[in-house]
Amino acid sequence: MQQLVIQLDDERRRRLEELGKERGVSVTQALSGLIDDAYTDFVQERRKRAATRLIGLGVEIPPDPVILSRELEAAYQPCGLPPN
Repeated sequence: MQQLVIQLDDERRRRLEELGKERGVSVTQALSGLIDDAYTDFVQERRKRAATRLIGLGVEIPPDPVILSRELEAAYQPCGLPPN
């Protein structure tokens, strides 16, 4: 585990201690939880932006798997190789 030194003003330190006390964890654990929560939010937002970009591309939504399978079978031989 790596060590990280952070300087906090008195008010932020007080808030962090209050949060840890409320959750029944140490200040370090409270801070780790906040980082985890922020990262989860960040990843969700990134996924939403990616989905929005994909929608903006106007790509056709693929058919259901059964229809797609039939279309692929029609285009390719059952062994998976294109017809000669």
